[in-house]
Amino acid sequence: MQDFTIKFAPSYRAGIWVHSGGEATIKKCVLSDNYYGILTQGADVKVEDCEFRSNKRYGLALLSGSVGDVSKCGFFENGIAGAFVHDSTTKIDGKFSNNGYYGVYLGNSRECVIEKCKFEEHYGVFLRKSDFNTIKNNRISSERYGIVALLGSDGNTIAENTVEGGYGGMYIWDSEKNEIEKNELRDIDVVGIYLRGGGGNVITKNDVSGYYGIELYGSSHNTIKDCTVLGERAGILFVKESEENTMGKCRISNGVYGVYVDNSAGNTIRDCSISSSFIGVYFGNGYENKVDSNSISECTYGIYLRLSSSNGISSNEIDTSEYSQVLLIGSSNNELRDNKCLTDGKGGIYIGSDSNSNTIVSDSYEGGDAGVVVIASRNNRISDCSINGSEVGVYVVESTNNILENCIVNGDTGIQLDGGGGNVIRDCVVEGSYGVVLDGDENTLTNLKVSSIYKAVDIEGSRNVVEASTLPLTQQSIVIHGSSNILRNNKISNSITGIWITGGRGNNIVESEIHECQYGIQIWNKTKDTYIYNTTMSGATIGIFVLGPTGKSDVRNEEIGIERSSEYQSEATPINTTVLNSTLTNNRMDISFLWGEPTASIHYNDLSEGFIGVSALSVNTTIDAEYNWWGAEDGPSPHGHGVRVVGNVDYEPWLKSPPEG
Repeated sequence: MQDFTIKFAPSYRAGIWVHSGGEATIKKCVLSDNYYGILTQGADVKVEDCEFRSNKRYGLALLSGSVGDVSKCGFFENGIAGAFVHDSTTKIDGKFSNNGYYGVYLGNSRECVIEKCKFEEHYGVFLRKSDFNTIKNNRISSERYGIVALLGSDGNTIAENTVEGGYGGMYIWDSEKNEIEKNELRDIDVVGIYLRGGGGNVITKNDVSGYYGIELYGSSHNTIKDCTVLGERAGILFVKESEENTMGKCRISNGVYGVYVDNSAGNTIRDCSISSSFIGVYFGNGYENKVDSNSISECTYGIYLRLSSSNGISSNEIDTSEYSQVLLIGSSNNELRDNKCLTDGKGGIYIGSDSNSNTIVSDSYEGGDAGVVVIASRNNRISDCSINGSEVGVYVVESTNNILENCIVNGDTGIQLDGGGGNVIRDCVVEGSYGVVLDGDENTLTNLKVSSIYKAVDIEGSRNVVEASTLPLTQQSIVIHGSSNILRNNKISNSITGIWITGGRGNNIVESEIHECQYGIQIWNKTKDTYIYNTTMSGATIGIFVLGPTGKSDVRNEEIGIERSSEYQSEATPINTTVLNSTLTNNRMDISFLWGEPTASIHYNDLSEGFIGVSALSVNTTIDAEYNWWGAEDGPSPHGHGVRVVGNVDYEPWLKSPPEG
């Protein structure tokens, strides 16, 4: 049958009806204004070069096991769909325009091929419970969705299609194991590819642009790889319990979020390039996800975790332009490992708002105002990292029980702890104008190597421990303002002042070595109960210098370059300074007391090799310096032949040989 024009056909309301067992070839017909243009039921038909126009329901309806071969046909302004295929198989190529809802509708159909068609429709191709169909090399301009696979449409191949405009490019709902490959989805109003429910779909080599690029909503075990995604709001989204999805080798740019993960778990983002987004990768209530070996550049924030836990972030290269490379807010038990981070903005990694028990291992943070920032968080561990901040290397605020270990830290201030306590910094190399600033309590610094210009360790807080550390070549190696701090087994050398204590009480210096400093230890007014035990000092102008108030409002010690403000002048003289079992050698003056009413106990020390052992000038008390070795059996000069004592010093009885130990 060919070259017919059929309108207003009464028979079964179809222009042409081919029923069970029938076979027909229909060519070059125009079928218009019928209820159905062509209706088949259990028949085999070949339709070629036909036009279906303004039929009330469907231009072509293939039903009940029909087999169709439809080519070079046009479907225009039909009521519901250009072609309706139910429980049938067909091949279709043609042009579809302005049909009521659908260009092609497949329901309960298998192994259909929709290829080389052009669609201008609300929905280009719509699948419902249809499996193993091929939709390929079509051009679709839609108002709603270009291609929709709904309610258990599985194993379909959707490839090499171009979809422009519309609410969405592709909508895959409760469907599994579909292959979506090499499609181009451009200028989509809302979402390029939307997977809701279902899983096991493979999305590869697609080029997607839209408000959202690719969104998974409660969909699991899908694979997204080698796609180029431009999302105005977000490139790729995993939301509402989307789990165990894998995304790899994708290129994502120009969104508020590059990748957005919310309330989803077990997803993997690997080998992707994410750029020019406000946030490169965002997790909200996400857990056990992996972000691995990605390149994130030109983003305001690199990776942002909010209320997320047990995620793994490893081997990423992050180059942000404004704020943090990694930001954790209220997120715990995450692991960051082997990431390389560079920023020109505020900082490297920010751990804040009760983000606890996170582990950061072998990361590199370069540039930014601060390399690592920890605020109001606890039990985080940062180890084997290289950290470089222009202002502060590591900044810890009101945080407790965090560990920083085996790190190399640089900054104008290397490490600064404000408030909080119980933090541990160990086995680190620290460089900065100021090395470590402790303005908190009960922190422990162990085995540090600190290089600084002004102060290696500045302790404002109390009950801190600094031990087994090496602190060379600075103005003041350790400065203490707080109380009950312990300095133990440290090695200090070549500084203007080895240890400077100004204020506080009950500070302890034990088993330390101080060499070649202009002042070994300075103890200024307003200081109480300082205890120095089993410590060695050598090569100083003054080994221990105890300085009281002068009554002057502005006194400068030019030798050490420190201005003594009036805050210090009105307080009492340092009292209860104890020096016990220590060795002071080759100092011009071992121990000096100047001004005020100091009290001290100096016992069982080796003071044998200095020019002056103890000096107490302009003081109104007598310094207790009994039981010390002065270098001669007959005591110090001028009484004996040992080193000199000057001023109000009680040196009798003295030791007649060096103290043991």
